[in-house]
Amino acid sequence: MSQLRRTFDAWHTDGFVVGLSEKWVLLHEVYNCRFTGWKALRLADITSVESETSFVPRLLARRGHTLQPQPALDLTSASSILKTLPPDFPLVNIELEKLWPGTCYIGQVKKIDRSTVQLTEIDADALWERVEAYPLKEITQITLGDDYSAGLWEMGAESAPKKL
Repeated sequence: MSQLRRTFDAWHTDGFVVGLSEKWVLLHEVYNCRFTGWKALRLADITSVESETSFVPRLLARRGHTLQPQPALDLTSASSILKTLPPDFPLVNIELEKLWPGTCYIGQVKKIDRSTVQLTEIDADALWERVEAYPLKEITQITLGDDYSAGLWEMGAESAPKKL
């Protein structure tokens, strides 16, 4: 397990590296002693990587928690990651930390063009909101399969807009 520190974080991100490209790394994230989904991070934003030496990897093994198969994501770019999201992850969480630190945007990918991704957003009450466009070059992390997004989907799936 590794601890990654990034330019934007006051703390670190823990997880197992399960994918790597020239610009992105994919972690099977660990939080509160359990796997919590996958997080793609831009390599350019990572300032240090340390091997985790705490009890957490041993605890995961003892509890029978194992790495899940890596989602088949193309880690070439933010665009390629978003275009290859598996259908079993209906919501994605993106962050644009240089523009809006501490803010994430969760929703369904509606459209991707050369410079932007459009998300049909879901809010913290699991209510569907507007469609918003975000610049691909500003995306600093992409999270999928986390408990929070899964909970939003569970509560909001029945009223989800139809995908085009």
